[in-house]
Amino acid sequence: MSERFTVDRAVEPAVSADVGVGPVGFDESDIEPVAQPTRLRTARDVYRWLPRIPGWSVAAIDGRITMSPAGGVGHALGMTAFVVATHSVAKERDWIVFGGTVDVCFFPRRDTYVPDLVIAPQGCRTWGDDLHSAGVLLVGEIVSPGTTQVDRIEKPATAARAGIPIMLLVDPIGRPASVIVYSRPVDGRYEESITVDLGVTVHLPAPVDLDLDTSIFIRRAEA
Repeated sequence: MSERFTVDRAVEPAVSADVGVGPVGFDESDIEPVAQPTRLRTARDVYRWLPRIPGWSVAAIDGRITMSPAGGVGHALGMTAFVVATHSVAKERDWIVFGGTVDVCFFPRRDTYVPDLVIAPQGCRTWGDDLHSAGVLLVGEIVSPGTTQVDRIEKPATAARAGIPIMLLVDPIGRPASVIVYSRPVDGRYEESITVDLGVTVHLPAPVDLDLDTSIFIRRAEA
């Protein structure tokens, strides 16, 4: 049976007085034209077919397409800081660390999106152009105002269903700002989690097994 899907937009875009429609700074010339496929059967098919719109994040989760405003400079700094902080250990252990640059296909539902943070071994299994969730060690999200529901609820559930060992949720806009480490996925749910205040060092359990100083996710004034 074909998967049923709907399209959701997380928030209304800000309207630019200069453009008239779309997010501020939106320019139709920035959209890469995509040829329409013969048939769109699943949300993943739609995800693959949709053009990438600058300033927007797209995800295919649980049969739905969700479009949310991408995070700003602080969000980008957090992803970059994670890549830098894990560079040495990744080199020692033959890992690849991605900061918002690679699609992951989450089995068994084949949900697909670009996580903010990914750790995978060299030679990780792939599914087409995506990383296959079976080989991924960690995925993570940095919550931004336009993605609170998806990041806090839907993406941890998606990672748990796929059996990804660790899901890291960085929530700098929470009250209080916090970091949650989910681990031990069993039957589609994480059995363990630990929550610390943002800025505290937290241990990422096996198979990652490292201490992470979460102050790297705090956007400092000098940045």
